[in-house]
Amino acid sequence: AGTITGVTTATGSGLQGGGTTGTLGLSLANTFTSYGADPTGTTDSAAAINAAIASGNALDCEGTFIVNSGLAGGEDTRISSTNGCFITAHASMATPTLAIGGSAGSFKAIGLLRGVTINANSLAPVGLALGGAGGSFNFHVVDSNIYGATAQGVTIGNNSWVVNFDHDKIYANGTHGVEFLGTSNSGENISFTNGTDVFNNGGDGLKIDNSVSSGNSFFCTNASFDGNASWQVQNGTSNIGGLQQFTGNGCHIEAPDHWLQNFGVMTLGGTVATNGSNSGGIGYLIDNEGTAFNVFGGSFLGGGSGTLNNASGAKGNWDSATSSMTINNANIIIDKANGNLTSTGNINAASE
Repeated sequence: AGTITGVTTATGSGLQGGGTTGTLGLSLANTFTSYGADPTGTTDSAAAINAAIASGNALDCEGTFIVNSGLAGGEDTRISSTNGCFITAHASMATPTLAIGGSAGSFKAIGLLRGVTINANSLAPVGLALGGAGGSFNFHVVDSNIYGATAQGVTIGNNSWVVNFDHDKIYANGTHGVEFLGTSNSGENISFTNGTDVFNNGGDGLKIDNSVSSGNSFFCTNASFDGNASWQVQNGTSNIGGLQQFTGNGCHIEAPDHWLQNFGVMTLGGTVATNGSNSGGIGYLIDNEGTAFNVFGGSFLGGGSGTLNNASGAKGNWDSATSSMTINNANIIIDKANGNLTSTGNINAASE
């Protein structure tokens, strides 16, 4: 314990610290408003915000801002808010509300969007677009909300890897909540963590296109995909290559139908899937067409008139999972609680 002296409070910025630097390490001069943006949401702030982003400084965003055209920055764009930053599309635009990585950044700083709400307001096709010529390497979206796009809430394009969604909400977008579109140098270590929820979108919750020849890796850890109109998670779009990888640890899936579709490698550990009341809609809740589908523990609590797995799909492996429905179309089912082992294939024991 000790005594801290010389700490001052900076007014009008929501930051505390000594001198002109707050707890987020942002200079109080580097705010949207210091570049001329209107925090009352009365006049168009697109030009001012783009100028702020182009400065290359870490930015503090506090207030409500309307934009009549899209915002864009490099992969080192850093925007944070303490008291709330609301960016709303206010005119029809053909570009995303905010695009990151279309131009080259420093490739040194960690990109950040923290505490920002992006409302595409049914006027922009995409809420947040990551990737492009500059890419989105090591970009973090934290405590943010993205909604209202006519198409995808978030797109992930070329040159994008090590992207983390942390405690975000991505919802009420016209098609997919998040769609991976990258065709080159993209898709490695994309994660959804810490209570991120992708829900109530008009298409898939997470749609992973399989256009990267080297494959990709997506992770869901303590995050949710709920109530999306199509698949909650679609891992790949066709059985070509089988290199798409989705791993769910403590992932939550909740929808009346269309739980999971896999065209690559899907591994679920401690995942919980619930509702499933409309399994009869397409006849099943899980469609495995991929290279591997492995389940370790977790609960799959469905219902309705359909089956758990697509009987015409590829067989999966189920180890110690709890299910309210019969686990059908499986290579192997291990029920450790009751000491049962069911296999439709061959089990060979190695000798000493």
